[in-house]
Amino acid sequence: MMITEFIEEVPHAFRKSFFDRQASIPGFRRGSPPEFKEKQRRLIGHLAHPQPGHKSEADWQAFASLWVAWAKSRLDSAFPTADTSPQLADAGAGFFKRLAELYPDASRETVERLATYSGFAEDPAMQAALNSFHPASTLARDRMIDGLPGRLDKIEGYFDLAETAAEEIAERIDQLELTATVTTEAVEQMTANLSGVHKDIAEWRTALQSVDLRLEQVSELAQSTGSAQQEASTALADSDVRGELISERVSALAAQVENLVAERARVLVLEEALAILNARGLDWDAAAANLASLHARVNTQESRVVGPSHEVGGQSRVRLIENEATGPFVEINSIEVACQVIANNLQASGVVKREANSYARHILAAIICGQLIQFKGSTADLIADAVAAAVGGAIFHEWRVPVGLVSEDAATDCLEVVAESSGCLLLKGANRSAFEVYGSAIRDVVARRQFATSVNSRLVLIASWTHGPAAFPDGGTLSELGPVFDTDEFAMRGLSAQMPLMQFGQLTVDDWKALHNQAENTPLALLSTLRERLGQVDFAPGNLWLRIADRAYAQLRLVLQGPSERALHTVMKQWALPWAQSLGGPVEALTRSTTELLSDIDADAVHAESVEVAAVAECLRAASYLCSAPRNDREAWVPATTLSLTSIVRQRLTPLWPTLDDEHAAEPGIKAILYSLGDLGDLVRLDGGRWLTPSPQAVRLGDKQAVIIGGGPAQTFPWPIAMRGAGRVRLVNVDACAERIDLWEPNEWIGSPIEGLQAWSTQLLTSAKEQLAPATTELADISIRTSGKWIALSACATAEGLFLARCRTGLRFEYFVVQVSRGCLRQLTGLRPQQARRLQFYFDVQAGHPMKVEAHVSQVHVRLRLHRYLPREETKALLLGWQLPSLGGGVGTTDYVIPPSGVHETAKSLADSLRQYIEAQYHIRDEGLTPYVEATSVYKIGDPFNRLPIPKVAADMLTQLSLMGLGLYPRPYEHQSQALTAFLGKF
Repeated sequence: MMITEFIEEVPHAFRKSFFDRQASIPGFRRGSPPEFKEKQRRLIGHLAHPQPGHKSEADWQAFASLWVAWAKSRLDSAFPTADTSPQLADAGAGFFKRLAELYPDASRETVERLATYSGFAEDPAMQAALNSFHPASTLARDRMIDGLPGRLDKIEGYFDLAETAAEEIAERIDQLELTATVTTEAVEQMTANLSGVHKDIAEWRTALQSVDLRLEQVSELAQSTGSAQQEASTALADSDVRGELISERVSALAAQVENLVAERARVLVLEEALAILNARGLDWDAAAANLASLHARVNTQESRVVGPSHEVGGQSRVRLIENEATGPFVEINSIEVACQVIANNLQASGVVKREANSYARHILAAIICGQLIQFKGSTADLIADAVAAAVGGAIFHEWRVPVGLVSEDAATDCLEVVAESSGCLLLKGANRSAFEVYGSAIRDVVARRQFATSVNSRLVLIASWTHGPAAFPDGGTLSELGPVFDTDEFAMRGLSAQMPLMQFGQLTVDDWKALHNQAENTPLALLSTLRERLGQVDFAPGNLWLRIADRAYAQLRLVLQGPSERALHTVMKQWALPWAQSLGGPVEALTRSTTELLSDIDADAVHAESVEVAAVAECLRAASYLCSAPRNDREAWVPATTLSLTSIVRQRLTPLWPTLDDEHAAEPGIKAILYSLGDLGDLVRLDGGRWLTPSPQAVRLGDKQAVIIGGGPAQTFPWPIAMRGAGRVRLVNVDACAERIDLWEPNEWIGSPIEGLQAWSTQLLTSAKEQLAPATTELADISIRTSGKWIALSACATAEGLFLARCRTGLRFEYFVVQVSRGCLRQLTGLRPQQARRLQFYFDVQAGHPMKVEAHVSQVHVRLRLHRYLPREETKALLLGWQLPSLGGGVGTTDYVIPPSGVHETAKSLADSLRQYIEAQYHIRDEGLTPYVEATSVYKIGDPFNRLPIPKVAADMLTQLSLMGLGLYPRPYEHQSQALTAFLGKF
């Protein structure tokens, strides 16, 4: 019905408030969406089929209110009030003439639709009043003409850019003219060379003619060969005669054999001499046995050389273990191949892929610099073995350092053995003895490598630390020689994850430095940033360590992908902090400096990614509108395909962001952003990968802002509206949405169960109980959800009651509601994965293990940390930002960043809304269980006390106190410096 469409066009907010004021309908909850729809349906039915008496009058009065609301939403909130006086014959014409005076910019289509449902009698005067309004196309043309001066300014700016580009092109043309001149000279030189070639060709032609003459001579020789064959037959006849002569000579030889028989006596004498030699053979056997015994002693001495012969206090000899590769080799001939092999072995040891790729580049940088790579933590030996296999080649050696070494002989012997035969020397438990006592030889090798002295440049040095009362804490002086990686900080894979196989790398170039191209092998000119950072915290690490850190910083800038600040952060964390702990240096100040640097890096990355995501999202909206919108009133909207949308965005934005469509990049790609816009509601996804632009909606975000969803690009809205891009979404002021766009609350937009998690879960379990069926087959590897975690049913011998269960089938899980009795599966019924995910929250809340959501608020962004995936509906709220790699959150932890635009206005409301939402949906009211917000403030370190404008006595006293370890730092924060200056500066 046409009247239904007209009522549906009235703003939802007005209709809801209007129908809420009407009398409630029995059987419906007051204010609920079903009641709202039923009241609207009844009103439409009464209008279509009028009722007698006052009921019909009330229905038409209600429609009149809706009519006025429709007019206010299309024209202005100051729409003329209703006139209850009796209408005259020309009332319609007068009314619309007055509208023409009040709203000269109203379109004829809007006013005609208003007149259609106004109830005024149609007459020529009224039609003339309607014709006085301009069509929408005419108004749009007028607005376009009014905007031409602003566009002309932009065009002039484009001309300025074009002039600059023309100047650049002119310079390029000049360069091309110079290039053409050089090319002309080269062509002339080639012409001169070709003239010499003509002479050579003439000589070759003469040579070919002489060859033809020789061929003719050869043919003549062939003819003469026939006559030679005739002569050969004559020679054969002569050979018969010679045969007779040979037979005569054989007779003479027979006579000579008879003479040899006479010499047999001499042969007998030789046999007697051989018998004497055989008698002496027994003596020679004894001599051979003595030689074998001597050879065994020599082998024993050689084996003692392989195991260092140093002994301490009567202990057994130190053993050097030789490890051989057990699989095919991967030829390491480039940086990328080396990183892939190291990262693969880290993943085979359980490290997640993202961190494995990152740490692989850190390790490779230290290897190229010839430094000692060190691992500590509970899995240090496991990770060290994996890295040694990746870089050790066919054979690498392992030395388990004993306790109590008092000389350097053992380490010296080890280096002598592995110098030419091994690709890697692994020191396990390197801190069991004092490295400054036994490790002088290893320290010399590392130190010489840092000063461009080639010492066993192919040999990789790796060490692992051990923990316990017999080990030196913090590694002693080991941490001076290279990076220290804490393996307990590595994010590890879960038990069900599939690990890759271990790979064995073989270096195929001269040394590790040769992995770089010739152009890349030039050392970068180092900035003074590293030493400035160290100087700010008054850390004096020594010249050798500074040399090691400088080389590592330069190499990391070549190996790492991204800004140089990431290389600086790596040096501060993996190189500087461990050495400061060993020296007893300013660890806390270094930690603060490292944290500040990481915050700056995150801020820059968040800003860059926010701009990139916002640009891609807006470009997708514009592409969808351009591909789908009709060109005139007679055409219909045509859905756009995924390929056409992504192709347009890729063509427009890839020159700005080359890695935009890289599947391995950290930020989301074009297709991922397109699908997330579909989840948000900005675009509507149809069957067959087609997309349409929906009508605009708004979601309230706090008291002042709202998120615009749908509607296409901002330029296509029928009224001026100011939007700000923030990641995937667009933010506007709430006032801009008043009576123009339906304003949703966050809970309504998310679409989670209205009745709440507890009521929804109770209904689902009740329905599941009715559908339980006997478990006819025993499911393998079935687990149940209890005490906030998944536990194998076989380990729950006393389990009793109704549980959520899962069972792995191939690469996915199947979920069930099961009835368990005495730890045995009795009955079950299946669940959809999304139902199971939501029901899991209910069981965890009942068991006292709800999920915690952490919101870290800084000056540049809000970082949300989730330790579990939310249900599909609630996950929609996370699309306001995007996913980031988790920093130390553990297995299953996911971080999301909210864009920096509008953080200060929306951070508090976002955290409060999230807290209230989770409390309402998951019934978490205990203060210890509710999501909490941690404010991570960023402070700037100021000048030392002796540089502040305060009395010298006070500055000296504060400096002395900062050196006593009382919690006062040598360099206070800027706000502390300002307070001290304000208080002490007047004395």
